[in-house]
Amino acid sequence: MAVSAVCLNGLCTLSFIPSLAYGPAKSNRFIVMAHGTTPHFHNTEGLRQIEVGSKEFQCVGALPPFDHPHIYIDMGKDNEAVCPYCSTHYVFSSRLAAGTSNPLSAIFHADAA
Repeated sequence: MAVSAVCLNGLCTLSFIPSLAYGPAKSNRFIVMAHGTTPHFHNTEGLRQIEVGSKEFQCVGALPPFDHPHIYIDMGKDNEAVCPYCSTHYVFSSRLAAGTSNPLSAIFHADAA
């Protein structure tokens, strides 16, 4: 099942789309996908905002076992996005290296989970 979200003025609506075929779910901004080279971030600390150095990444919510479905977020032309599951506010910062965050503690390491 794919999860799609539409955001307007900070409010997001989730749609659950049943998958009838194999392969990644299609969506403009959010899709569920496996861990790979895409940076993953979490908000276990409950921060209001996390700065990230990538416009494409995954949000996992809190650290396992309290995580939500790991969803792909693509900011596109925007410089910020809100996770439709945990409401974490992500802000792109060009001063950060790709895959890093401020605070650094928000980077999710799958092998440490």
